[in-house]
Amino acid sequence: MSKIIDLGILVRDPLIFKDKKGVEYIIPGEISTAFVMKMSYYQQKMTKIKTDMEAVDELQNLVIFILNLDKTKTVDAEYVKENFDDVRVLKLIVTSMMDHIKEIGQDPNL
Repeated sequence: MSKIIDLGILVRDPLIFKDKKGVEYIIPGEISTAFVMKMSYYQQKMTKIKTDMEAVDELQNLVIFILNLDKTKTVDAEYVKENFDDVRVLKLIVTSMMDHIKEIGQDPNL
C-alpha cells in the first residue's frame, strides 16, 4: 500500500489588506522560502537603522515587497507614498505579514 502525503492541506488562506480606497491586496497563503529569508534580512536591517527617515524608507520598501506578492498589482515607491502615507499603516502591514508567516510556520499539519 502506498503512503500518500497530501501537500494540498498545507495551503493556507490568503492574507488580504484593504486600503483606504477599498482596493484589496491578496497575499497568498503559500509564502516562498526566499520571501521569508528576505523578510528576515529586512528585520535585521531595521535593527541597525539610526534615523527616522531611514526607518520610514525601509518600512516603505518592506511594504512594496509585501504588496507585490499580489501578482495582480504593481506596487512601487511612489504608489506606497501616495496610498500608504502613514507610519501606523506601514507598521501594521509589516507586522500583519510577519504574523501571517508565523501562522504558516506553526501550522499543526506540518
